[in-house]
Amino acid sequence: MLASVRLGEKSAAACAVTTWRDQLYLAWTGTDMHINVASSADGREIMGKQRLAEVSCKRVTKSSSGTNQSSTTETVALAPALAGSGPRLCLAWTGSDGALNVLDAGRPDYSRPVTFKERTAESPSLTTTEPGDLAVAWTGTDRHVNLLTVAEDSPGAPLRTGGAKSRLDEAKSDNAPAVCRHEGRLILAWTGSDRRINLLTVAGYGPGPPVRLEEAKSYGAPALCSHQGRLILAWTGSDRRINLASVQ
Repeated sequence: MLASVRLGEKSAAACAVTTWRDQLYLAWTGTDMHINVASSADGREIMGKQRLAEVSCKRVTKSSSGTNQSSTTETVALAPALAGSGPRLCLAWTGSDGALNVLDAGRPDYSRPVTFKERTAESPSLTTTEPGDLAVAWTGTDRHVNLLTVAEDSPGAPLRTGGAKSRLDEAKSDNAPAVCRHEGRLILAWTGSDRRINLLTVAGYGPGPPVRLEEAKSYGAPALCSHQGRLILAWTGSDRRINLASVQ
């Protein structure tokens, strides 16, 4: 049994956690849709909570059935993404206008976010590559998975909007993708239109062919992590049970 601690904070979507400079950092979307960031030294108590001015959500229009048809707009919270390495603690989220945003949350003043022109209706995924560099993955409005890698101009330099972007024609999903760094390469995972999870490796020369995992089927987004030299994949199965797999 896990030794869990229930915090006083409430979230309207999934939360994100990472380790950076010997501290745990937690990010979540509050019930007011605003993003919050806090740190923890022991994994039991949080400190230094910051409620950002930015929100992480999407607008969903629903039509009612029946003779008198009408439509209503609902605000749905989206989870932020968090990753720390080297001089940067990076936070990514989808704004209420569908724009992709990245913030260098490791700066003392929580500097202004960088807003990319790309649009998405799902949460982004974020990982660091080389110290200070980062990669952002998201599902575009055309449902294709995209990957953007941003290299810093100099150590500690502000984030910028430019970078190497790839739209993966063979990767299409109705959910958010997952991305992580494993053994010097970027690994992408996504749930395909047939609900099977796919993996794709991105080396220095570009993406390779995707691998479809026949036994891994999900109605949601997968999760990835590099742990002790192994690539760990997690997903919620079609029977709603959580699955973990070590991918060779």
